[in-house]
Amino acid sequence: MKLKKYIPLELVAYLNLIKSRRRFPNNNINSGQIGANVRLGKECWINRDVIIGDNVVMGDYSYVNRGTIIASGKIGKYCSIAAHCQIGLDEHPSHFFSTSPFTYDQQAWDTFQNPPIIDHDVWIGVNVIVMQGVHIGTGAILAAGAVVTKDVPPYMIVGASRPK
Repeated sequence: MKLKKYIPLELVAYLNLIKSRRRFPNNNINSGQIGANVRLGKECWINRDVIIGDNVVMGDYSYVNRGTIIASGKIGKYCSIAAHCQIGLDEHPSHFFSTSPFTYDQQAWDTFQNPPIIDHDVWIGVNVIVMQGVHIGTGAILAAGAVVTKDVPPYMIVGASRPK
């Protein structure tokens, strides 16, 4: 008999939070969903409901706000990431004969070939999406709602495009 299915989800979430806080004692951790081999610098702030995937690296004094998903990537020091961003998620294989998930190889889906790189002191606004393989330069600002599909030079301000 599997006891796991009888444990309340709230208890599992709380135990994961305690585990994450023990893994990263020099950081302010408020989310228990931190993957394997994650490296956090000094005094990073991870807010509630944040999901950080395996092998993500984050520099000193960076913070991630509520509801953000960082599936893959390297994030520099002093970065500010607002709520509900999506960074380094995998892309749908549009070259398959079907885009239905039944054609996906789950193991290939969980590996990120080209994670994004976010340099130091980058400000990422609410609801920003940063695609795989993108390099964001130092001091760049990504405005709320931006979808970043190409490299961003240092100190560039990227706005969200709005339909006309």
